[in-house]
Amino acid sequence: MAAVPGTSSHGGKYQGREVFALDVANWQALARGNPSLAWSRFVALMTIVGLTIDFLKPREQWYVGDFNPAWTVPTFGAVAINPGTTNRPTDVHKEDEMALTRWASTGAVFVLGYEKIYYVNDPARVGTLEKRHGPIIECSNDDFTVQLQSENIPRASVEAVLRAAAQGTDGRFWSRLTAEGIAIRGEQDQTQATLEQVQKVALAIKAASS
Repeated sequence: MAAVPGTSSHGGKYQGREVFALDVANWQALARGNPSLAWSRFVALMTIVGLTIDFLKPREQWYVGDFNPAWTVPTFGAVAINPGTTNRPTDVHKEDEMALTRWASTGAVFVLGYEKIYYVNDPARVGTLEKRHGPIIECSNDDFTVQLQSENIPRASVEAVLRAAAQGTDGRFWSRLTAEGIAIRGEQDQTQATLEQVQKVALAIKAASS
């Protein structure tokens, strides 16, 4: 039954209507790298099978509700996928979030996201990047470690982007999705390099450029 009668979205009743609801967090897999198209496809698929989206709030990305009578088989109607008219969620999924971060003890600036990192080696670009990602975040060693762990970024990849030995045309970008197609995941494990080792690389680069 509903955790809170009349308000819960996970079974029982929601606003007086019987509903069974599911949590959905991987809709972006429907079109990696194109959230608008992925959301459009997700909306279309849910509509086709007779499920309801947006019943908690507009463009709610987590809850999909089945308000159909019990044991009713959906009719599978035809739905057009039009990313130009179907909005994506206002709440950005973790895979889309990117933060502009300065590792204070080294001065190195990165753009960090879930399982991806880019080293900004040109200070002149910081202002432009702040307009896109928000104000730069100053991180101590401990803060930077927590950020790497929360975004599932191995320290070895930080060293790689600092050395321009990672991915992308300039070697300063790393993502696990790409890395796993190149090497075994264990090769990017955080135990390969300590924070102190990576910090030395960053400080050496800073000294060489000053």
